Amino acid sequence: MANPDKQSAIKNIRQSAYANLFEKVYDAKALNDVEDTFDIVAFMKTLTDGFSPEKQLVKK
Repeated sequence: MANPDKQSAIKNIRQSAYANLFEKVYDAKALNDVEDTFDIVAFMKTLTDGFSPEKQLVKK
């Protein structure tokens, strides 16, 4: 998802099908603060970078 700025990225999360899940996991107010929400997303991205379910299923 290419977003020109943090506000656009968080707006897309707010409008997504998983917005309710995001709020349940992080806080009901999690999507209210752009900076805090962006920090959460950036941190989660660092945890999942390089992870691919397809790679995990390939037998060596």
